[in-house]
Amino acid sequence: MPDRLDSDMAEYVHRYLQSIDIRVITMHELSEITETGRVESVNFGDLTLPADLLMLGTDFMPEITLAKSAGFDTDKYGINIDEKSRALIKGKAAEGVYASGACAHAINIVTGKQDFMYTGSTSIQKARIVSEQLLGIDSTIKGSANPMIAVLRDLNIGTAGLTKQEAEKNNIEVKTCATEKKSTARYYPGGIPVYMKLLFEKNSLRLIGAQIVSRGYGIKERIDALSTAMSCRLTAKDLAWIEKNMR
Repeated sequence: MPDRLDSDMAEYVHRYLQSIDIRVITMHELSEITETGRVESVNFGDLTLPADLLMLGTDFMPEITLAKSAGFDTDKYGINIDEKSRALIKGKAAEGVYASGACAHAINIVTGKQDFMYTGSTSIQKARIVSEQLLGIDSTIKGSANPMIAVLRDLNIGTAGLTKQEAEKNNIEVKTCATEKKSTARYYPGGIPVYMKLLFEKNSLRLIGAQIVSRGYGIKERIDALSTAMSCRLTAKDLAWIEKNMR
């Protein structure tokens, strides 16, 4: 999950997969599939593995063929839209024509730049804007922190905002804070370890990224709260104040 987790947080996922007898092999490129009516093995250079079933996970790309052929503005991020989710032709909004879903542009709330976001939460945001426009309600797209939740058996993974690598690509210097806490308050018995990493813009200390891994519940709620914090441009000091005064 290099586009969602930094390597130190991905290590928790790696260890979990190993604990349930799943072997993880990285840095190997698929070179050959051996089959005689059915898959027999897969080859990764000098590494050959017998296989009964092969599943390939490929990258996502926005499907813009129809929009492009119809003359709408497109680029690698998808269909160009304005703040009301209207499709653009030569930079101008086409009245009554809207674009939504992963094929339409999304604004990264952290960078303020156009980005390709394929998660359902971001697509729903654009769909809501389109629905409100059709109902005569004036509303605009503010941007998305691109929150995501993944579940591997009983392991929950939550992310929002930028990874450290994405921040560096956008020339954003970061300060990070990684911690291990319990899923319950410190004075309450029990609880499950929660591994959390927060990324802050170096100078302003604005929250720009969050990554959480745990077998416990409540990960979605934490990511929702941190996504809201990013949208409100809260800083590390703001979060500390909330933690101290609003329990």
